[in-house]
Amino acid sequence: MIQAILHRLDFEPRHRVLDIGCGDGSLLHEIPLVSSRVGTVLTGEEMARLAAVPHLAGIQFYAAPFDDLTNVPGKFDRIIVNSCLPLVRTLPNARQALKNIADLAAPGGKLWLGELFAKEVDRKQYRSKFKAIRRAYRHHGLRFALALLRHIIRHPRRSELFIEPRQRMWCIEAEEIPALAANYGLKVLEIWRCQDMTGDDFYALQGRYSVLLSKE
Repeated sequence: MIQAILHRLDFEPRHRVLDIGCGDGSLLHEIPLVSSRVGTVLTGEEMARLAAVPHLAGIQFYAAPFDDLTNVPGKFDRIIVNSCLPLVRTLPNARQALKNIADLAAPGGKLWLGELFAKEVDRKQYRSKFKAIRRAYRHHGLRFALALLRHIIRHPRRSELFIEPRQRMWCIEAEEIPALAANYGLKVLEIWRCQDMTGDDFYALQGRYSVLLSKE
């Protein structure tokens, strides 16, 4: 996924880059030399933990949920929102989140919305992360289970979602994205179906897709 983002977002030294919901900062760490790199997380504890990681030095972190990005300063030439926008659950929440994100984009800037859902999906509930891995192995094979294990190890905070109560995920058909984006001065450049983290098509069967937009 990181390589797909780096391939489609042409970074230049003058660019200011923002990763909303940046997880462990892996993507920001891989981005080539740019003017500034900024990431957001949900809590002050996560922000402090990332700020203390030696190889992430030089990256700025802010605690900012989707519904309040006002403490993130400035405008950005490249904005990445990967694998987290469906968690806003409802279309009104998604509209507000997209407006907040678009407000941070500089004119001519590009915005990546990764892994949106075209179909209604329930986030599964498990008693433990082990049970989630075991189910992944039974239904999708060893390669997917190992990829999920690596994801849990690299993103321990995010993987706590496996044992939270069921949540309804926000979804929208890919064909509806251009009209929605136009409300916030965004234009669709490309839409493509996602493959899962093993390179297979399981995500595509769920209707997952990603979108690249520009700010007019």
